[in-house]
Amino acid sequence: MFLEHIGRHLCVCGQKEVQPLLERDKKFWSVISIRYPAENKAVFRHHKRILHAFFDDADSTNVAEQKGLQAPTSAIIQDMLDFANAEPSAPLLVHCRAGISRSSAFALALMLRGYPEQEILSRLDDALEQLLMIRPVANPNALVLELALSSHLPPGTMHAVLQKVHGHPAIRNNMSVNPLRI
Repeated sequence: MFLEHIGRHLCVCGQKEVQPLLERDKKFWSVISIRYPAENKAVFRHHKRILHAFFDDADSTNVAEQKGLQAPTSAIIQDMLDFANAEPSAPLLVHCRAGISRSSAFALALMLRGYPEQEILSRLDDALEQLLMIRPVANPNALVLELALSSHLPPGTMHAVLQKVHGHPAIRNNMSVNPLRI
C-alpha cells in the first residue's frame, strides 16, 4: 500500500508470504527481515536490499530476561530505522514469522514518525486504520514500538500512544491471534 504521508509503499507480512511477493514484484522491495535469534538468515531472491534483524517477540525486557530470550534493543531498532531512512521513498517490506507483532510494530512506528510530533496523537487512529488495512491481524509489539519512537516522542506522549494502540478494538481483538508472543 502506498502511504502518501511517508511517501513510500509499505508492506507487512509473514515469512511465508515474502518470496511470493518478491517474485511478483521483482527488484521492487527493500526488505527488513525480522527473525528469531536461533534462526538462520532468510534467503530471498529478487529484493532490492535486505536487512536481517534478530530478536524474540518479547513485549518487555524483564520478561525476556526471565525466559532467556533476546528482546529487541535500541541498537537493533536503530539499525532498522537507518535502513528504512537510507532510501526514504523506496518501497519497504517488513516481515517477521507471522507478520503480526514485531513487523507491524515497526511499520506503525514508521507511519507515526512521518507525522510531526504534535500531530501524532491526533493522527494515531488514521495510522492504526492504515496498518490494519495493510495487515488485518496486526497486534504491534509494545517494546518494538516504544524503541522505534523513543527518540521521536517525549515519555508522556509515548505512554499515551501505547495505551491508545493497545486499547484499539481491532488490536485488542487481535491479541489472541499470535501464539508466539511472549
